[in-house]
Amino acid sequence: MSAKAISEQTGKEFLYKYICTAAAVQNRFCYANRLVVKPDQLIKRRGKLGLVGINLDLQGVRDWVKTRLMKETMVAEAKGVLKNFLIEPFVEHTQDEEFYVCVYAAREGDYVLFHHEGGVEAQRLLVAVDEKLSEEQVTENPPQPLLASFIVGLFNLYEDLYFTYLEINPLVVTGDGVYVLDMAAKIDATADYICKAKRPTSADGWTLRAVLALKLTLPEPPGRIWPPHGGWARGRGLADTICDLGGQTYDYAKTILSLHHAGGSTRKVGKTTGIPIHVFGTETHMTAIVGMAMGHRPIPNQPPMDAHTANFLLNSSSNAVHRQLTNVAATFKTPAKTRTASFSEPRAATEATPPKKSKAGFPAGTSPRGDHKQKFYWGHKEILLPVYKNMADAMKKHSEVGGIKPGCFKIGNTGGMLDNILASKLYRPGSVAYVSRSGGMSNELNNIISRTTDGVYEGVAIGGDRYPGSTFMDHVLRYQDTAGIQMIVVLGEIGGTDEYRICEGIGEGRITKPVVCWCIGTCATMFASEVQFGHAGACANQASETAVVKNQALRDAGAYVPKSFDELGDVIKTVYDELVANGTIVPAQEVPPPTVPMDYSWARELGLIRKPASFMTSICDERGQELIYAGMPITEVFKEEMGLGGVLGLLWFQRRLPRYACQFIEMCLMVTADHGPAVSGAHNTIVCARAGKDLISSLTSGLLTIGDRFGGALDAAAKQFSKAFDSSMLPMEFVNKMKKDGKLIMGIGHRVKSINNPDMRVQILKDFVIQHFPSTQLLDYALNVEKITTSKKPNLILNVDGFIGVAFVDLLRTCGGFTRDEADEFVEIGSLNGIFVLGRSIGFIGHYLDQKRLKQGLYRHPWDDISYVLPEHMSM
Repeated sequence: MSAKAISEQTGKEFLYKYICTAAAVQNRFCYANRLVVKPDQLIKRRGKLGLVGINLDLQGVRDWVKTRLMKETMVAEAKGVLKNFLIEPFVEHTQDEEFYVCVYAAREGDYVLFHHEGGVEAQRLLVAVDEKLSEEQVTENPPQPLLASFIVGLFNLYEDLYFTYLEINPLVVTGDGVYVLDMAAKIDATADYICKAKRPTSADGWTLRAVLALKLTLPEPPGRIWPPHGGWARGRGLADTICDLGGQTYDYAKTILSLHHAGGSTRKVGKTTGIPIHVFGTETHMTAIVGMAMGHRPIPNQPPMDAHTANFLLNSSSNAVHRQLTNVAATFKTPAKTRTASFSEPRAATEATPPKKSKAGFPAGTSPRGDHKQKFYWGHKEILLPVYKNMADAMKKHSEVGGIKPGCFKIGNTGGMLDNILASKLYRPGSVAYVSRSGGMSNELNNIISRTTDGVYEGVAIGGDRYPGSTFMDHVLRYQDTAGIQMIVVLGEIGGTDEYRICEGIGEGRITKPVVCWCIGTCATMFASEVQFGHAGACANQASETAVVKNQALRDAGAYVPKSFDELGDVIKTVYDELVANGTIVPAQEVPPPTVPMDYSWARELGLIRKPASFMTSICDERGQELIYAGMPITEVFKEEMGLGGVLGLLWFQRRLPRYACQFIEMCLMVTADHGPAVSGAHNTIVCARAGKDLISSLTSGLLTIGDRFGGALDAAAKQFSKAFDSSMLPMEFVNKMKKDGKLIMGIGHRVKSINNPDMRVQILKDFVIQHFPSTQLLDYALNVEKITTSKKPNLILNVDGFIGVAFVDLLRTCGGFTRDEADEFVEIGSLNGIFVLGRSIGFIGHYLDQKRLKQGLYRHPWDDISYVLPEHMSM
């Protein structure tokens, strides 16, 4: 659950539109009436601040707004500009007609508060989860029947639209009906997908932050600490430490964007920008770098290298890169009886698992793509594991485990990359257990605890929701009753009251083991208004939920609480050393870490291995921000208006061809697009289409007929004419030689067209080539051959296949983009036939669509068009 404040106008729009109640909810507006005006920017106590204009006429409202609109205003300690105002009718009423109504969410359910005149002594009803509120429950208290109906309707609206907080103060109930005067509301932003139709998102024109509270102004705006970090809890931890050490955060977004724009590793960015950057990994805890940056602790000249698995393969220079790699995880020493189910994409968590004799350690995963089996590495071998669509099915067939328990199990990517797993000694149990809200900070706790104690016995991150599935106390009590755990670490955060249950447990003697606690979010005191710190539950709704107050309460209860997160490791070490000194803890024996196969992609990133690529390509690259054709970005292709011919030149010939060459290619595609339904390719396509086959099958059937006898003579014609021309053979000698060898001259001859009935396709292409090509030597040679062949028979003309073939050779040889060898190679590898295949595919697809459009049935060839020639004895 996430609590996001919305404007009063938005909340009232929802109420007026969707509430279902017998009470008449009044929403009349008339400029002739007396009016009320107030800023609608999530400002609390507007009346006490003098920010409400009451009982004004229209001109009075204009004057009131004019004096405040876009003017800088001070509200408490926040300074900002008033931009949004809400104007409503003034409702004249008596004090007796005012009521207070509030509905808010709690872990155990939803509370409904209502009272006459304010909420100090309001009646309180708890509506448990999955239960409904009835008018009988409300009237027992008892309010007016009209108010009871409204409260029930309001609660149903609260549930239907996923509100987390809904307060009306005052609510006026008169003989005319119910009037909603002032309203404050928060909604569960994570439910947008459920109630999108009723509760529009920002894409539909409503933004949760469009009417934000007054803009925050930090003291000392030119702060000198730029905290580029990842993760909400990590950010709060860094910000807490910076504030505790007297610094200010500044220009976070600007710095992050500039670093991302620069690209490369952190050290590379430092060299590029000239900023002295020191990079640390698991050899120190996260907030230690703040003290280094502010001069409170020295910066090590050379961070120590950890003795991790695979470091024997790495030299000192590559180890820096090794520390920066992320998103790798492993499961270590999983007992045969323990089974782990990974939520969502389980590949990274599974494939890093070291080899074992049994596969029981990781039997299943879950994925929204549905039930299936997926291939994973198990050590060096590949195995198939079941993957389920939902967790319930996985848990039904496989035992459930949670969190991380060194030497036993972990879930998903908990524990971080392999280096962190090994550096944090998560391959064997220690004596310290922890529970944290943040999953990201649990990795930091693994690191801190491993460096200050004998390691982690078990760790759980309960999540940052307002009402997570388990509480701190659930796990602390479990740790209290676990013999192998000798001390407990709790990392809380701003928001919620779970930490007070720990205080009670210590005070009542239920918790006797040493507890080290810290609540992150102490920097919230620097903000003058309510702040949501990323996690849904990381927002203090009252003073008791702030990190500072909770830390003090834990300290007063007897827990060990450091002065800042930066000192958390020191306090843990102090408590641990005392327990070792008095014999409570016998440090866990160090064992060599297990051998972990290095992931291929990781090893390649480190430059340890190389592998020949399975494929090579030199025409297209889709990996970057923009598609690239033969070195030219797709945006440039369109900007230069290269057209289809230009794209074909890039992808087929890896050249940017001249404009006339692109035009010629497009002309060839146009003239070869179709030649009627009678030709073999079109005929096959039509027969397949009428047989009910799909487009691809029908197209393929037509394309398979292309060859030397139909359409595929371009390459052959180009090769024959080029060979004869290059060997200085006269046209007559060429014709006679082909006749003597008993071979057909490819590209010569047509079934229908002749010297007396010329093919206009050839004529169109001929006129263009003669006008635009710089040289037409091979075409001229072919035309001389045509004169000889047509003198023998009129239909032995240079057909369209032959013309395109010889003209293309002239184009490749004389356009200036190819050497002679390159031009000959393109002819040799069959690129010219591609022109006919590409062009004729247009026509084949047309015939397919035509048959489907005409709804033609199954084709059967007529008997009278078949000559049945059977053996003589059978015909008798």
